[in-house]
Amino acid sequence: MATKTLKYDDLMNTVNVGTVNWDDGDNYVIYTYGGSDTVSLFVDGTTWVDAGDGNDRVTVNGSGNSTIYGAAGNDTLLHNANIIDDGVATLNGGAGDDALTGLAGAYDYLYGESGNDKFYVGTNNRAYGGSGNDTYVFEDDADASDVTITEYANEGIDRIEANFNSYTFSANVEEYEMRLSKDFSATGNNQNNTVIAISGNDYFDMKGGNDQVYAGFGDDTAHGGDGNDKIDGSKGDDLIYGGTGNDTLHGGHDFGVWWSFDIDTIYGGDGDDFIDGGFGNSLTDGERLYGEAGNDTLATTEGSGTMYGGTGNDIYRTQGDGSNIIEYANEGTDTIEFFGVNLTMGANVENLVHISNSRGTYYDYKDANTITGNALANAITGNDYVNNIEGMAGADSLYGKGGNDNLRGGDGNDRVWGEVGDDMLYGDAGNDTMAGGTGNDALYGGTGDDVMAGNDGDDFVVGDAGNEMMYGGNGDDYLSGGTGYDTIWGESGNDVIRAGSNNDYLYGHDGNDRLYGDGGSDFQYGGLGNDVFVFAALSDSNISTGIDKIWDFTAGQDKMDLSIMDANTLLLGNQAFSMGGRTAPGAGHAGTVWVESFGASTYDPAFVRVYGDVNGDGTADFQIDVMNVTSMSASDFYL
Repeated sequence: MATKTLKYDDLMNTVNVGTVNWDDGDNYVIYTYGGSDTVSLFVDGTTWVDAGDGNDRVTVNGSGNSTIYGAAGNDTLLHNANIIDDGVATLNGGAGDDALTGLAGAYDYLYGESGNDKFYVGTNNRAYGGSGNDTYVFEDDADASDVTITEYANEGIDRIEANFNSYTFSANVEEYEMRLSKDFSATGNNQNNTVIAISGNDYFDMKGGNDQVYAGFGDDTAHGGDGNDKIDGSKGDDLIYGGTGNDTLHGGHDFGVWWSFDIDTIYGGDGDDFIDGGFGNSLTDGERLYGEAGNDTLATTEGSGTMYGGTGNDIYRTQGDGSNIIEYANEGTDTIEFFGVNLTMGANVENLVHISNSRGTYYDYKDANTITGNALANAITGNDYVNNIEGMAGADSLYGKGGNDNLRGGDGNDRVWGEVGDDMLYGDAGNDTMAGGTGNDALYGGTGDDVMAGNDGDDFVVGDAGNEMMYGGNGDDYLSGGTGYDTIWGESGNDVIRAGSNNDYLYGHDGNDRLYGDGGSDFQYGGLGNDVFVFAALSDSNISTGIDKIWDFTAGQDKMDLSIMDANTLLLGNQAFSMGGRTAPGAGHAGTVWVESFGASTYDPAFVRVYGDVNGDGTADFQIDVMNVTSMSASDFYL
């Protein structure tokens, strides 16, 4: 028996050997050397081909047994059918990203060796991927048991594309993709498996590993098993179990106008899971999302169905009104991220954030939104539009964000921040802390000892019952105390500051401020600027209701304004005062103001006391102490 050798040069060749007849018992050896060669053989004997380096294409036809070596390069090696009889082909891809095609029914051996190889296989073929990310494409009627695939550990991410009715991942094969629509079941291994289905009612049991399942259309059931899995149910009524691990679970999307509505049921299992029921599921029943153990995130767009986070610090993302959210006591600190219009927080949900849209682009709400808390200590954050937020009972934290918001703390010791926009803030009951932020804000303290700050803008800040701490901040603010013992700072700007009905402390600070003593014994400090100290009624400062003290009056700069007060009650109308001397003028001099100086003592500095008689009985009806000055003249007053 002889061996006949055919050699071709290393240029790019098209070699058509034709029929190799080995009736005389000869074996053929063919070398094409380098170059990107195209070789076509029709053999009925034993043939050995070395295609050499280059991107070669070698096609073997006939009933003979053939061995093909692709060597280096991205080669295409094919075994084609022979009507009479089929031989056995051994295809060796060598280095490079090769494509190897076996013949269905023939006992072909396909070796990818190194590189990202693609195998086209049929019944009785045996394929060995080697190193690299290899793909095995099964002929349409081939089953998994018809082909032997061998892959070893750490040889790349390997993939099967087929139309099996069911598939159990063999060792070291990671991915599977369906090629046709049909019902299908898959069982994973301990690798990081990926399964891609098209349509049909499929079943997936992925076992260990960080798996990815794309179920396609149909009513699918998927078990992620152990590992951090990603499961996408797509269209259909899907049942999804994340298992242990931090899973990402999507029910899929419903387009009800064109197709039927979907109802997905998803269980996160142990771990910190992200569970998304999908958008467009708008039936009353809707999807059913169960976070179970772990710090889970549950998301719907329509707000229908059921969302139950279970134990852990869970996040709910919803467009609905919150009635579909279930939480029980002592199951963690939970948060609603809300992108709808109206929401009432259910029992045992602590925090809420109002966002402008869902998933970045799908939804945008610019009308007024109403959010109502519950009896817990809620943290509620609005969005950039108009928010109406009410904390209800509990020590709540409310944040308006952008927009002209209306925020109510409700019962409890609340923290209320308007932030951007012209906001309305109500502390209601409790010892509240409120800040307006930027914009022209209005703050109302309510009952309790409140701290209120207007911050930027021209703010309106009003106390109520309780001992208030009030700060105007930047801007020309209006601040008014309530019935408690209040301390009020105007800070920057030309502020109007009114004491309440009790003994208050008033500080103008910067700007040309107007300070009103009102009832009680008030402490007044104008600060920098040309300040005016206003007394509009007898009750603002007298022996019976309390004498006010002004601590930083500067002659030629500050003024005491008595012009609003009626100087002579014996006459109709509002009469002006006249300046008297340093002693009481006696009876019959209604409408007279006089000033008496007092030297320093152990307890007080030198001061001037301003008196006024409005009924002509010769005694003072009001008294005002101006500290740290020794004299005052008519030019220091608006009479």
